[in-house]
Amino acid sequence: MENRDIVATEKSSPPWNDFFKRFSFYAIAIQYFVVQFIITLFLIWLPTYLTEVFHVNFKEMSISSLPWLLMFFLILSAGAISDRVLGLGRSKFVARGVIAIAGFIVFAVSIIFAVRTGNLYVSIFWLSLGLGGIGISMGMSWAAATDLGRNFSGTVSGWMNLWVI
Repeated sequence: MENRDIVATEKSSPPWNDFFKRFSFYAIAIQYFVVQFIITLFLIWLPTYLTEVFHVNFKEMSISSLPWLLMFFLILSAGAISDRVLGLGRSKFVARGVIAIAGFIVFAVSIIFAVRTGNLYVSIFWLSLGLGGIGISMGMSWAAATDLGRNFSGTVSGWMNLWVI
C-alpha cells in the first residue's frame, strides 16, 4: 500500500445542479434503461424462444451464444468508430448519439426480420445483428457518461445505472 501512486487532488462535490439542468443527463438514463431492459429480455427470453419456436433442445442451445458473441465484437467496433469520428473533429453528439441511434435502428429492423423467418439459422443471424445493435447503444451510453461527467463520470454512470434496477 505504501508504494501506490496517489495523485493529490482537491476533493469536490459533483455539480448536481449542472447535471440536472442538462437534457442529456436525463436522456442517458432513459437510453440505458431501454438498453438494459432489452438485453435482460434477450437473456431471459432467447432460450425459451428457440425452444418453443424452433424446437432447439438443451444440447443444441449453444447456438444461442452467437448473438452475444456478435454483440461483443460490435461493441468493440462501435467504440473504435466512435473514437475515430470524435478524432475527426465531429461533435460528441455525432460520435456518440448518432451511433447509439443507429444501434437502436439496427435492433428494431433486425428483430422484425428475426421473428418473420421460419429458419433457425436465419433467425439467429437477425437476432445476433439485433443484439449487436443494442450492444452498440450500450457502449455509447458508457462513452456518453464519461463525456458528460468528466471527472465525475462515476457519478453520471451511477445515475445511469440507478434507473436499471
